[in-house]
Amino acid sequence: MNKVIVIVPDAKIGTRLCEYLNKKYGITATLWRDIQGIEEAQVNAYIIYRKCVDDLRTLDRINGKIALLYGKASIPTADKLVNYPKLIGNLPECVDEFIESLLNGKGGYLDGDLTWNEDGSGENKQKRSLSTWSPVRSVALFSPGGGVGKTTTAVHLAKLAEQAQINVGLVETDEDKGGALRYMGRHPAHEGLDSLEKTVWDDEEFFKENMQRIVQKVERVQVVPMVSTFNGLSCNMKNVSSLFNWAESQFALTLYDLPPRLRDVMTFSILQEVDQVVLVAEPTDILMDALQKHMKLCQEVEQFRNLPKKYRLLVNKVPEKNGLDPEEMANALGLPLLGSIPADVDHYNRIINRARFDIPSDSPWRRVFSNLDLGGDSSLVLPEDDTFYGKQAYKKEKGPQKKRKGLFSFFFA
Repeated sequence: MNKVIVIVPDAKIGTRLCEYLNKKYGITATLWRDIQGIEEAQVNAYIIYRKCVDDLRTLDRINGKIALLYGKASIPTADKLVNYPKLIGNLPECVDEFIESLLNGKGGYLDGDLTWNEDGSGENKQKRSLSTWSPVRSVALFSPGGGVGKTTTAVHLAKLAEQAQINVGLVETDEDKGGALRYMGRHPAHEGLDSLEKTVWDDEEFFKENMQRIVQKVERVQVVPMVSTFNGLSCNMKNVSSLFNWAESQFALTLYDLPPRLRDVMTFSILQEVDQVVLVAEPTDILMDALQKHMKLCQEVEQFRNLPKKYRLLVNKVPEKNGLDPEEMANALGLPLLGSIPADVDHYNRIINRARFDIPSDSPWRRVFSNLDLGGDSSLVLPEDDTFYGKQAYKKEKGPQKKRKGLFSFFFA
């Protein structure tokens, strides 16, 4: 390989990158400012700044290896589904692995706004920064069934994150008429995520301005509400990436309350983006069947196959004597059990009907939060003596469990 085209609109940065490739690797690198006429070029490889390409399908006509250059920009959700190498980080180091893999005949690539590393420390500095970098955490609350307590879970985790001194944001995308704000004792908002017009979603700066306006602050928890408009959310996968990137820039922890429709654009995109997914369920036959079908769908559809790796099962509203056993549910689904929450009518009555949201010191929600390992000061969340949360103590309280019957009963033999 001896010829590369670098497509970067900034002449200064593009020229410096070409000079770098020529000096370090002996490559003839030519700078282009856009992709017009690129299919007629006769070179071995292309490094293309992502913002120079409106439609990635136009690159299908190009012969040669292609790498997309993102620099410090975030990778949109839709781009994560394409197979082009994704170059992220500071220039010039972020292009090294791509070029070296081509020179070595390996054809490998990095997983994935342009900034040149001026201090000359090169690759060693980049490796040190990566080893100490801690990603912003994000958690989605999802279930294939409705009414299982996703919003309840989201609000509990948000309030406990606040107690742990974590800068937390709660993004509602489920049309629940402002459920999170209502649970926290506030009136539903007049504007929400579903109030934003398509033109707002498509303009990144305008979108940021509008997000700052619709955010509702409840003590130190910041809520992005839904108001259940007639048209619903007016967004596509690229817009969802804008939402995710905005939240990442605002909060150390972002919780997403998702609707139960896996094929919904918002649900699918957020599930792809987040670090962890809390799969919320009730210990019923109907919900268990829905979970089994969902897991089967994840196995059959290629775009969904990576999702179960993020899943952790939370069984909510567990009655004292009836209902499926949470551990058996987790084993049948092949998922780790995050925790079990006993049915507590009084607690729900205080939250929903009296708008008094408080989490008792012996609440099992505290252990669920701790099991997620979200950081913060855990000593402010868990009491020093947390034997209440012990597995054996819980077993004694709830008594014998219902034996599962029906189509999937063999999982519980």
